Amino acid sequence: MNRLVCLLLVLGIACWLPAGVLAQDDTSTTTLPANETSAAPASDAAASGKTKDGAAASTASEGAAGEGVATESEPGMVEWVETEGIETLLVTLLVLTPFAAFALGRIFTIKVFRAKDLSGHFGLICFSIVAPAVVILSNYKDGEIQLNWGVDLQGGVILVYEVEDKEKQDSSVMQAMVQTLGNRLNKSGLKEIVVRPYGDRQVEIIIPEADDIEISRIKKQITTAGVLEFHIVASERDHADVVAQARLNAQAEGPQRRERLVREGGVDDGLVIGKWVRLMDPSEWGTDDIVRDERTGTILDASGLNQLLPDYERRLEQARQRQTEQGGGSLRVPLGAEILMAVADEDDQVLGEHLDVVRPDTDEQMRPCISFGMNQLGADRMGLLTANNLPTNDFYRRLGIVMDRDLTSAPRIMSTIRDQGRITGSFEKEDVDLIVGVLQSGRLQTTLQENPISEDKIGATLGEDTISRGKTAIGMSLALVLVFILAYYRFAGVVACLALLLNLLLILALMILLKAAVTLPGLAGLVLTVGMSVDANVLIFERIREELKKGAALRLAIRNGFARATTTIVDANVTTLITAIILYAIGTDQVRGFAVTLILGIMMSMYTAIFCSRVVFNLWERKRYLTKLSMGQILGATQIDFIGKRSLAAAFSVLVIVVGLGAVADRGSLIFDIDFTGGTSVTMLLDKTTDSDADYDDQLTVRDIVEGILDKVSVDEGKVTYSLSKVELEDEPDRVAWKLDTTIPSEAVRVQQGAKTLLKKLYEDAPAGSEGQVVAGVDFLKEQLQQATGFGGGENGQSAFAHYQVTVEESTFEEVPQVSSEGAPQAPVAEPATAGEQEPVNPEPAEPAAADDTAAPAPSNDDGARREQPQQRIASLRRQGFVVAQEETPPAAAADETAPTVDASTTDPAAPATDAEPPVTGSVSAAANLDTVGILEFKTENGINGVTLKQELSNAAAAVDIPLGVDDDELLNEGNIRVAKAAAGSRDVAPDWFADDSSPQERWRVTLVGLPKDQALTVVRQLEKSFAEEPIWPASSTIGGRVAGDMQATAVAALIASLMGIVGYLWIRFQRVIYGLAAVVALLHDVLVTLGAIALSAYVADYLGWLMIEEFKISLPMVAAFLTIVGYSLNDTIVVFDRIREVRGKSPSITDVMVNTSINQTLGRTLLTSLTTLFVVVTLYALGGAGIHGFAFALVVGVMVGTYSSIFVASPALLWMARRAVARGDTV
Repeated sequence: MNRLVCLLLVLGIACWLPAGVLAQDDTSTTTLPANETSAAPASDAAASGKTKDGAAASTASEGAAGEGVATESEPGMVEWVETEGIETLLVTLLVLTPFAAFALGRIFTIKVFRAKDLSGHFGLICFSIVAPAVVILSNYKDGEIQLNWGVDLQGGVILVYEVEDKEKQDSSVMQAMVQTLGNRLNKSGLKEIVVRPYGDRQVEIIIPEADDIEISRIKKQITTAGVLEFHIVASERDHADVVAQARLNAQAEGPQRRERLVREGGVDDGLVIGKWVRLMDPSEWGTDDIVRDERTGTILDASGLNQLLPDYERRLEQARQRQTEQGGGSLRVPLGAEILMAVADEDDQVLGEHLDVVRPDTDEQMRPCISFGMNQLGADRMGLLTANNLPTNDFYRRLGIVMDRDLTSAPRIMSTIRDQGRITGSFEKEDVDLIVGVLQSGRLQTTLQENPISEDKIGATLGEDTISRGKTAIGMSLALVLVFILAYYRFAGVVACLALLLNLLLILALMILLKAAVTLPGLAGLVLTVGMSVDANVLIFERIREELKKGAALRLAIRNGFARATTTIVDANVTTLITAIILYAIGTDQVRGFAVTLILGIMMSMYTAIFCSRVVFNLWERKRYLTKLSMGQILGATQIDFIGKRSLAAAFSVLVIVVGLGAVADRGSLIFDIDFTGGTSVTMLLDKTTDSDADYDDQLTVRDIVEGILDKVSVDEGKVTYSLSKVELEDEPDRVAWKLDTTIPSEAVRVQQGAKTLLKKLYEDAPAGSEGQVVAGVDFLKEQLQQATGFGGGENGQSAFAHYQVTVEESTFEEVPQVSSEGAPQAPVAEPATAGEQEPVNPEPAEPAAADDTAAPAPSNDDGARREQPQQRIASLRRQGFVVAQEETPPAAAADETAPTVDASTTDPAAPATDAEPPVTGSVSAAANLDTVGILEFKTENGINGVTLKQELSNAAAAVDIPLGVDDDELLNEGNIRVAKAAAGSRDVAPDWFADDSSPQERWRVTLVGLPKDQALTVVRQLEKSFAEEPIWPASSTIGGRVAGDMQATAVAALIASLMGIVGYLWIRFQRVIYGLAAVVALLHDVLVTLGAIALSAYVADYLGWLMIEEFKISLPMVAAFLTIVGYSLNDTIVVFDRIREVRGKSPSITDVMVNTSINQTLGRTLLTSLTTLFVVVTLYALGGAGIHGFAFALVVGVMVGTYSSIFVASPALLWMARRAVARGDTV
């Protein structure tokens, strides 16, 4: 046994040795000349370009993780180090370490304490210390523990979409749709996008660290169902029955007038013979087409186009402005009309599911289009459809290509089409990429509404500030509690502090293992856990004190103290656990983070207080290290007549509740945050140093400006109501943030009436062609704030808003020899031959990959797929930082590599696009042999990702008339603009950068291919200027009315479920329902008093600002605070009730004396636990930051009121109910 333990100990120590030492001593190394690296076992895998974990040349790609890593040894040499054995050994050692600690703990207990019966217990404690330490240290990187921060802390957006179908969706349909959306949004699997069901008809998408352009792109991917259909455009000549039924429907009243499907006979269960689809391009409206007004359902003649064009052109101009402002976006907007399609029999329809392959392409005019190939069934159906609709007597039929409900294009049918074709239209490249991606990922099982019903965007600035404040609050509260407990309980305080630290260690490790998101309320839960953990220890120590006062020996006092306190601790914690589980069940992502922390904290506090603390006490007492136990004391024995003062207390409670409820009634709906009312919220960041007379740090000044703005806006003829609160930022001394919540709806139709703006709420059935301009609430509010003269708006004003900053490090920009996609400096290339001189290129086939190679496959030469040539593999290694020598490429070979390829239009559409680098476009010659490389640093909310940066650079180049093409390839380090994360303090590529990394970065290495330095600087200066004009919005959110209504119902249900669960548990535990009912009376008292305090905050905020009181509102986190108060207040009540039961003994009734005695005996414990918990929540209130300020305020009030109610409300209520029960002849 001892030998085994020694072996485990040696293995445990060895696990912490650096991997490099083990690699040097225990691995075999093969050294190859650099020009022979193609023979390395995993060179293809290395060519994937994915190095995730540290310095260049230190890791292999994911596909070759078990084979080895390439390392640089000497110039011109590449060293291959086998790593499979190292990784297996390290994992094994890490797993064995806690078990070694368990074994050592057992031996230590037996040898030192001579307590064999406790050896397993102490070994388990050692295991409980080492196991979480191993988990935490294995996740320690870059000077901090790598936690899974929630979106509210790291920045990002949370979107909630609802399906169009009004009926409840089957769970299997929702799960399948979530899977499809996940594949569509995160095809590479490298992003941390979360997609999950959210109720019966909603789906929630959480996107961390996303910028506006990426969010806009993802929204389109979400709402595009991917339903591709091919129909014939209906005409009077060929489809008289379809047209006649459509005209008949147009004369109907009610919803049938705008019904999209045309059914045979006009009956609900009739065969579908026609379908209305939206026109997206006026040029698709032919003279023989049947078209109707989308808004009214009225059939239009040829002159109807002139009526719709003005509104269409206005929306098109808005799309152009968005494209300019956001650096991208589609220009396809609905015309406001629908065109009729003739629908074939179900067995003859051609659908997207019949596609075999689809890929981006360009047409003869080099415009973006989509090429597709059909499977056998699709080819047969397409051939039949087009053969039956060939031209006759100069009459041409048209093939309508419909994506979801929009007509993509309607080309003439000139001949029979079978297995191949192209979809053309007024596409932007972004449109083509979106449609191709959607078709490749598969259609959604049901259609989502076009706009999210809830959108919550959080910037990284607020997240970083909250994390910093949260760490400070946790540290301060922990220090205060530890110092107080040490001073008060002495040796017992040392045990309590160790138990508290172990509790936090276990919670942290479990959150890492469970990959639980650390959210803003979750940080608050972690702070609250500090107080709750101490509460259990205090209960035990006070019980031990009572046993010692009775004259019991120390060992007996410890045993009885733990035994009698355990029942009370379990009762108190189980009731809190009930509320925590309900919170998790009903909460949003942030509230669930709080619930998870609370649940883990409750379970771990019971384990550390009841089990671990008792083992330590027993060991120290047996070894005679502990012969007597001294403790401080707040109160001695008291004889206060609390029950005698119950009438006075009742009058006081009623008065407080009545005043509070009066304030609630006076504030009305204004007491609710937009979580429960719906509306729009933005957080604006103002610059204090702006040359302005206004003091933007003063709430009255900012409130006057905001009122002046919102007085000119009305919603459905009603006034816009709002609330304004200040957000302190620690690291921004020259800036101040203000959070503005308004009742402006998430979407509305904007109608200008002189100087006033009327917003009409946009309902679900409002079509795109509705009267007025459809605006998003957030965009409208931001626009109004920026244009306000009070904030420096207007032509001559200096904007008070803080703006993004781009630092152009001009000293780092220099011209370098141009590098081809193969990685070697590129020699001057002759001008390409004309089309008539082109000859086909037949590259030499690559060697077959090994059977276990996980790199991209190398198919046969005639399938058009990408190959990994040796040169490309070497280039990939170089991009990762490896030093790889190679022989000079002969001139003939160089000429072959740059020869033009066959035109894409002549290739098989089934062949996927290659990754070859396209020639430089515009005025930059393809023969240019210089690139410009430099560093850009972005001080933005979330940094910027590579795709967005390339788009912004392209826009900047276009703005200054410098042609610059953007590579179509997804890989960010190839193309006319190449970007990579820059290493700190240098111009090199960061060692942890890999090509598929889509995360935002602040520091970028930019390569502008073929541009001389002066032109490159012109482009990046334009980029700097455009960013400097963009205000920073640290956070914004919109909540639709339907979501708000669901939130209200959920909150009420949560409170009712919590109270019912508590009554049920106490009924079972105390065997009488009156205990549960009396506890609920106290809980309702606490919730009502806290609610009143929140309502009164609006009236006293201007006078008690020095107490950090502001106009608090009821939000979902505030409901979480109410439920926490319910659980915490119940702890005190259960302690008193448990003592009443003990004092009562076998007496048939409960008397005033019994209740007074019980309250007096537990008064010291009640005040002590309330004091320690108050330390924690006050620290959280003062230092936690704006995000949890209201949450902490409710907890401060709740802790104080909960202590009061356990004495003056719960106990008198129990006494009154007991007397009534005795009077009825019932037992109590």
